[in-house]
Amino acid sequence: MMKAIILSVALSVASAQNPLCKSTVFDECHYPPLFTAVHSETIEQCAETCAIYNGINSCDYYSYSSIQAIDENCELYAFDETLPEFQSGCNKVGVPSGTNCVFFEDTCTVVEPCKFCTACGGDFCTGYMETECDVKGTTLELFDAPLLETCQALCKVQGGVFLYWYREEGKCECYLDVTKTCNKQIVKYDSLMDLAQCKA
Repeated sequence: MMKAIILSVALSVASAQNPLCKSTVFDECHYPPLFTAVHSETIEQCAETCAIYNGINSCDYYSYSSIQAIDENCELYAFDETLPEFQSGCNKVGVPSGTNCVFFEDTCTVVEPCKFCTACGGDFCTGYMETECDVKGTTLELFDAPLLETCQALCKVQGGVFLYWYREEGKCECYLDVTKTCNKQIVKYDSLMDLAQCKA
């Protein structure tokens, strides 16, 4: 048990570089009221806009859409939730399957059916997530899974490489192969964040 706890803490420290964390996506999220929206050519430009509004306490988060048809593709939000708290309101969680279960907190503890765990909430990329993702691949039938870690272990047994867990429905969808393209990033304002290192 002691080895499991040590492992979980070590993994949480290095999670920014862990592909499990960087490959996770969130969809069907509950957004707070929008403060304002503007057009930005790049996510870096959107970050600069947020920095200006952050100086007057009006931008804690920003989202950037890469879909060119959207004119006001840089949205600014002012709310005091942590990103893990925001993520807990997202119905769909997409993550690679396996016995190394992902938790979106600062630390994690290994519990069955997980053999290992990774905490994605304790590093400089904690404030970055991807959403509005187009996921394609060969899927299996939906399984009942009240917990994300159950879904991860179940898909591993079925030979899946990626999964979507539906929080509100308690369902699990496994993919035997997958390609994904995410069109939107949500970022907690942090003048020190290196976006290039956080992108999947």
